[in-house]
Amino acid sequence: MKALSDYIVTSSNAEKIVTAMSKAHPDAPILFAPDKNLGRWLMEKTGRPMRLWQGSCVVHETFSLRKIIALREKHPDAKIIAHPECPPDVLAEADYVGSTAGMIGFVKKVTPGHKVV
Repeated sequence: MKALSDYIVTSSNAEKIVTAMSKAHPDAPILFAPDKNLGRWLMEKTGRPMRLWQGSCVVHETFSLRKIIALREKHPDAKIIAHPECPPDVLAEADYVGSTAGMIGFVKKVTPGHKVV
């Protein structure tokens, strides 16, 4: 897949790459692979329509709205953070969505006494 791709993205650089591509080639179609959840999140962030490959990460797919609600009930003061590769309903409940580096930065800014789940 990577050998056939024009650009390789991660959750930390994907928004910059999609934005730059959109400015340089506003009418060029984008096939975003391999993660539909990251692609969907990017379309919302950038407003750039893309065709999404219907793949996803098995690890991120294990998170569910039901589990997030249960965590919020058990730890009402906790902050929930998520990678953009998580399903959309999980992202909607998260206090922060971003790359691993962004998540670490968010955790460092959380006030003392808060739990991070």
